[in-house]
Amino acid sequence: PPTSSTHEIAELATAFRTMQEGIATRETRIMDLAYRDTLTGLPNRTLYGDRLSRHVMSAGKDDTSVAVLLMDLDHFKDVNDTLGHPIGDLLLKEVATRLQAVVNRPGDTVARLGGDEFGILLPRTSLADAQIAAAAMLGTLEAPMTLAGHLVDVRANVGIAAFPEHGRDAETLLRHVDVAVHEAKRSN
Repeated sequence: PPTSSTHEIAELATAFRTMQEGIATRETRIMDLAYRDTLTGLPNRTLYGDRLSRHVMSAGKDDTSVAVLLMDLDHFKDVNDTLGHPIGDLLLKEVATRLQAVVNRPGDTVARLGGDEFGILLPRTSLADAQIAAAAMLGTLEAPMTLAGHLVDVRANVGIAAFPEHGRDAETLLRHVDVAVHEAKRSN
């Protein structure tokens, strides 16, 4: 009878739709795992590198600037060793939240590159403006943090490199910003 075949077609269509939704959900999850830090939800090193390359190419065409910042937390290992990894994880999440509150223009990127290292991309930002942004980021971390009943004092070091002053490609900028953050750490 025609009604039973219509019913079967409707069931089949529903099954296909459910499969499509499942596949889309899995693809989204795979992309998140590939490009997002699972702890903070921030872009990871891979996505940060992709965005940096795109912004550098765009800045080269438009004759604009891009500021690249690298932030490294002081004594993060001590927090993990004395208070435990769960508190360390809470600290990283709080740092991510605070950095995003300061770095919030469309196109800006705050990424967790690994461990206690955060990368920040500021397209169309001069070196002087990047220094102001870095000071604001460090300032927001100085406010007291109470994590699971523990008062945690956070300090960080920031290195800055800018396109085109410090390099005209992503790799050179990343090398220079890495040297800058190590110099900031060394000179305190």
